[in-house]
Amino acid sequence: MKRWAVGIGFLGLVLAVASAEARGPVACCAPVPSCSYQYVTEYQTVQRTVCEYVPVTVMQDRTEVVMVPVKTKQKQTETYTEMVAKTTPVKQTYYKCEYVTQKQKVAVVKPVTKMVEQTYQVMVPSTRVEKQQYQVQVPVTKVVKQQYQVQVPVTKVVKQQYQVQVPVTRIEERQAAVTVCETVPVVKTAQVCSYAKVPVTCPPACGSCCPTISFQCVPVTNTVSYIEYQSVPKTVMQKYQVQVCDYKTETRTQDVTVCDYKTETRTQDVTVCDYKTETRTQDVTIHECKIETRKQQVPVVEYQTVEEERNVQVMVTKPYEQVVNVTTYECVPKTRTYEVDVVTYTTQTKVTKVPVTTYQLVTKVITERVPVVVCKPVMCAPAPTCP
Repeated sequence: MKRWAVGIGFLGLVLAVASAEARGPVACCAPVPSCSYQYVTEYQTVQRTVCEYVPVTVMQDRTEVVMVPVKTKQKQTETYTEMVAKTTPVKQTYYKCEYVTQKQKVAVVKPVTKMVEQTYQVMVPSTRVEKQQYQVQVPVTKVVKQQYQVQVPVTKVVKQQYQVQVPVTRIEERQAAVTVCETVPVVKTAQVCSYAKVPVTCPPACGSCCPTISFQCVPVTNTVSYIEYQSVPKTVMQKYQVQVCDYKTETRTQDVTVCDYKTETRTQDVTVCDYKTETRTQDVTIHECKIETRKQQVPVVEYQTVEEERNVQVMVTKPYEQVVNVTTYECVPKTRTYEVDVVTYTTQTKVTKVPVTTYQLVTKVITERVPVVVCKPVMCAPAPTCP
């Protein structure tokens, strides 16, 4: 609106100047300053109404149907078999080994000794001393300059990147199965007892010839229908919101001290052991052996086989009989009764408090600065005066 007003004013000023020029010069012209306009951006404070959703958590009752185990004792009968031992006499034949003396011819080897002349050789030792040269290694030490390399540690600071896991929370919508009890009307019938008036004829009274009719209340049973409301549980999918924590990877930089090594060459004096060969002489005793042939009388034993009759123990197997009690086992069926724990499940309904989060639309007034373009006049130098 302001820009429209300024534009209309500027247009009126231009029309006024144009009409003055059309009328021609006047007798005396006063100095009129010339004006120009420019657009300037200004910031104005504006109040604005915004709407936002605010979470509201309310504790609601939730009905759950749970199965409760119930233990009961029940008697059960089973048939089992039992092993029963039974002893029976049985005649058995067994064999026993016995030794019996019998005369048998046996081949016997008997030794016979005789003297035999035998030639043999012996080694007779003899010694002699002899000059012998040998070489030895004599150690000689000397100092030598020797270079060696060492690793010198050098530390430096290096920029190193590493990654960290930053937790980020987001709201996720989920669904859950909720058991809701619904009231359902059920039509049932019942027997109602009421009383009805029934006319009853009475005998005539004394002096009257007409019978008397009276009414009597008699109970009557009627079937009446009525509506009963029952709670039927059903499962409904219900949406709810939870806060889920995720992680995002961020790359960060840190200063790390790195140890590096550089090679340096150093010199040291090393004692080196060398060997030189020297020839020496020593007396060595040499042992020798000579072979000599000699004779001697040696007893030689020879064996001759001769048959002789001797008593020999021979093993003979003889049969024997004996009565043995043999134990046999039979399976006898028997019946026994015992108690068993039987678990059954009953349905129970319980009510628990569950937090339910909903979002409500709330309006609030905020103040902000808005840029506005405004046309403003700019004063210039005054116009020249008339002659």
